[in-house]
Amino acid sequence: MPSPILPSSSSFSPPPQIDAAQALDQKVETLLRGRYVSAAAETFVEDYLKDNHFEALLVHTRELALLAEAQGFDVSLRFCTSKELGHPVPLLTIRTQDGEYAVPSINQVWDPVIPLERGIGESKEKQTLAAEEVEDSEMQAKLGSSVLAFETFAKGRPVQVAIIPSDSSEVSVQALPFFSEGALDDARQHAAERIVEGASSYSYILDEVVCPAVRECIREESALFGKRERPELVDAGTDGKGSIFECITYVPMAESTDELPIRGVVYQDGLSLKMRFLS
Repeated sequence: MPSPILPSSSSFSPPPQIDAAQALDQKVETLLRGRYVSAAAETFVEDYLKDNHFEALLVHTRELALLAEAQGFDVSLRFCTSKELGHPVPLLTIRTQDGEYAVPSINQVWDPVIPLERGIGESKEKQTLAAEEVEDSEMQAKLGSSVLAFETFAKGRPVQVAIIPSDSSEVSVQALPFFSEGALDDARQHAAERIVEGASSYSYILDEVVCPAVRECIREESALFGKRERPELVDAGTDGKGSIFECITYVPMAESTDELPIRGVVYQDGLSLKMRFLS
């Protein structure tokens, strides 16, 4: 009886492992429902954005890149097509000189309602930054360092920052970080550490996901809480890794201040990270 013809061992080889950066590229393409644009086509993409009323994306992308570079970061720009949004999306990768990835607090700078001190020296004008008006590199560095904070992630934890139209009437664009799985774990942990230890370093998840969600909960109970007021959070069992955020916050009432227990998780919802409250 003849021996069966067996496939070569290579047919059973496991698929090649991809690194974290490649995995993040795939995640971004899946979320945006698009493909990264080749470097040769980037000029055509920029022309498309300008001709179709998306020039604000390019202006704010350049502004963020200039401010980050002025503070010593390495910045690279790519574009990804997007069926989800209906237009190409600029994505910045911001890295320290040591190769760590960074997420900037630029949304807090671009939001004209948040009363940041955006001037230098005696000038304290509260206005949105405009990169075209800041030509001097030393001035860019001073201005950027006075308003921008960065959350950093290790070399093997890549993050990309997309610049997309905002759904807010108060600002035209927003920066939306896309985290690799490792970076997302770290981002949750950074937020938990801020709550548990009371550190002051910038955390995207705490500052731009958890606090806005908690703020809305407070405002549902009392209109006395300001639209941009920062909630006070007291740890009540938050997991150190950030799998569960459990806190006490406070609701200002007409004649008293009430405690409001908060318990929730941060999860990916479409393009954005959101907080889901648990009973």
